[in-house]
Amino acid sequence: MRAIPWVFSWNQSRFYVPGWFGVGSGLQYLADNNEGAFRTMRERLRSSPFLYYVLTNVESSIASTDLDLMRAYAGLVENEEIRIRIFNMIWEEWTRTRAMLQELRGQPTAQRRPRMLKTLLLRAEALQLLHLDQIKLLSRWRGMRKEGREAEAEAMLPELFLSVNAIASGLRTTG
Repeated sequence: MRAIPWVFSWNQSRFYVPGWFGVGSGLQYLADNNEGAFRTMRERLRSSPFLYYVLTNVESSIASTDLDLMRAYAGLVENEEIRIRIFNMIWEEWTRTRAMLQELRGQPTAQRRPRMLKTLLLRAEALQLLHLDQIKLLSRWRGMRKEGREAEAEAMLPELFLSVNAIASGLRTTG
């Protein structure tokens, strides 16, 4: 799969996986196996524009996630075993990444970046309505396709595409 739809779909569903997945495990490994290197990273974070930029983007991706919406989108996966296994793997890494960023930076995001969090909060209610509507549309569309009602499913595409555009506009990102 090409990178653009891959990243876009994770962002649309509020997981933002490509922006943070694996960072927590990498930082945890470094902290556990080379404490000196982890300490050096912490010390150089402010003086290294590249490191600061990368970790700020990771932190922004983590802050933009929404657990309730993540669960709602995950609910579209019909196979319960797969849904639970993958969701739990993602959530464990999210938790690890958030904790390791806090350890690396010395404070929680809320204390260091309150304006960013306020901006996300201001859009949250309207976005939640759009996301929930999109989830219903996707569920209905998938049901029609599963039942062989292709013409009806095809007729829904403009409404589905509109939901995609509305969410992208509300998030102010396409990935």
